[in-house]
Amino acid sequence: MSLHPMQIKYVGVRELILRTFLPPDLNTKLDVNGVLKPKYRYNTTEYDDKSNTIMVFADCEMGADDTEKDIPLYLKVSLGVHFQNINPDKFSKETAMKFAKEYSHFMIHPFLREHVFALSARSGLPPIILPSLQVPIFSKAEM
Repeated sequence: MSLHPMQIKYVGVRELILRTFLPPDLNTKLDVNGVLKPKYRYNTTEYDDKSNTIMVFADCEMGADDTEKDIPLYLKVSLGVHFQNINPDKFSKETAMKFAKEYSHFMIHPFLREHVFALSARSGLPPIILPSLQVPIFSKAEM
């Protein structure tokens, strides 16, 4: 088994927010395909040539922070994920940047899922499980 050249060195929590606008009730129906549909954002830093590293910032937001909108909750998870290129001789800076911008979210998504589940489980409302991502099959040439 060979390792992928881009390895996660650490995952740090930047922000966790949970605001509920309903009393606790595990029978509440949460519309995760409607008003609570997750919104994702990913941003990257520049590649650090000295350490062969790059940071990817990932956010997941659900609901609205507004009691007037009749939405049961507002949830936000923000993570900072530090990747290191363990094989810079074969995996160029440009390829690492492309990986960070186009493919890293497949490696980060399970961490977002876990934080969304754990945070929402503390709300007194039904825990939210984000759907899994379909990982596309691609060749080395595409990377």
